[in-house]
Amino acid sequence: MKRMCVLAMLATMISLALAGCGGGGFNEAALKDALPESITTCYFNDELKTQTVSNIEVVKADVSDDEQYVRCEIALKDDDLERCVYADLNLKKYEKGGWQVDYWQPYEKDHVISVKEPDGSAVDAYMASLGYSSLQTTSEGSVEYEDFATYTKSYSVNESYQYATFSGNVIYTMELIEYGASNEGPARYAWEGQYARSPEVDYSGLSCNWDISTQWTGVEINPKQDPPYRFEVSLNSMTEGENLEGSGKLQFPAYDGFTPLGRYGDYDFVSARLSTEGSSPSDAAATLSLSFVYGPAVILRFTPDSVSATQDTINGELAFDVTGDGSSGSGSDSSTSSSGGSQESTSSSTEKSESTSTSTTAQKTKKALVIEPDQTDADGYVLPMSATRLYTRDEVEGLSTWGLAIARNEIPARHGLKFDIDEIADYFAAKDWYKGKLTRKEFRSIVGILNTTEEANVAMILEIEKERKSPWLPPE
Repeated sequence: MKRMCVLAMLATMISLALAGCGGGGFNEAALKDALPESITTCYFNDELKTQTVSNIEVVKADVSDDEQYVRCEIALKDDDLERCVYADLNLKKYEKGGWQVDYWQPYEKDHVISVKEPDGSAVDAYMASLGYSSLQTTSEGSVEYEDFATYTKSYSVNESYQYATFSGNVIYTMELIEYGASNEGPARYAWEGQYARSPEVDYSGLSCNWDISTQWTGVEINPKQDPPYRFEVSLNSMTEGENLEGSGKLQFPAYDGFTPLGRYGDYDFVSARLSTEGSSPSDAAATLSLSFVYGPAVILRFTPDSVSATQDTINGELAFDVTGDGSSGSGSDSSTSSSGGSQESTSSSTEKSESTSTSTTAQKTKKALVIEPDQTDADGYVLPMSATRLYTRDEVEGLSTWGLAIARNEIPARHGLKFDIDEIADYFAAKDWYKGKLTRKEFRSIVGILNTTEEANVAMILEIEKERKSPWLPPE
């Protein structure tokens, strides 16, 4: 209040000075008439607006007969915006045209006093594009701050889908974007999302619960050999990132070398890991990786209303028709299968030229497998005792080609070798114990970096890999 009184007194004194100088030719009316369009107009949501000057408050003035300097606060308004421009004006008096602003610049950022709120229905449409179907508005409105304004709309969510439930609150917030006025042109204002940058959606109050703890079965779609792959797993818990409890088996076609024998080998379920992503029905997904002793990993991919399954293979996607038996949770519809949804392959996008066979066999899996059920350890080594024990061919020949590559390479990996093959580099990069620091040239230059037992295990595994024409053979 004190500041306002002082400013009012100062403005009165300046007005008297303006009115009495320059032969009575310059006053606040002349100042108002002299304001340029770069001040009196602005863009709001890309529409040019001409605003009315509702008040001019002169803060400071230096006057002479034919040139004026004025610092003032200019209040303007139209149907959409009310704002205040803080301007330093340099004016000159011309024989024709009288007083005109020769140059001006803001001495503070424009201040928006009030602003027309965005179209709430457009906000609802944006939220619906995220996949929500039954949002309930709990609050909405704009808030004006000293330097900017925001619009917020809050929703409550309670939606159930086949495999996921969304509940809680979602908050949509957009800011009024301002590009301030200057001597070069008028100010621009626009709401985020509708006309400018994307808005922010706060999901911190929202929970997405995946209910997929049930028995899942899968049979290979369009099998390339007889019999097809089959799996059956019952899960007892659903904690993201944990080794999930459960039981089951993978029926894996048995081979004599590379020839199918027409019967199954059964491989027990070892563990499952769950990872989730996304926050809205349109982008939320859960990935469940099922691991088996000796067998390839099976990847179940869930969206809120669909499930598909693939096998981790080299030659591309090996998809399953997958169903849940409905023993618990949302996976109760046994008619739900991957045929109705997108089937995502988790295989490498780079196919090795050596892998030309069209059949998908145990030798073409891409999952690191343990050699014996009783030799698994916390770090997931394929051959945990390769530095102190000589393994035999009989012990390792049951591994897939990918498993052999990992078993051989984990030996130098323990000593810090960096790998050139992307798949192998990515595999070891995910291991907590791995510290890659030596190039292959540096590694080979260190005499005795591998002991004689390690060297013998590497040579034995490499011999089997060459017989199988492994795509992961080391460079010569």
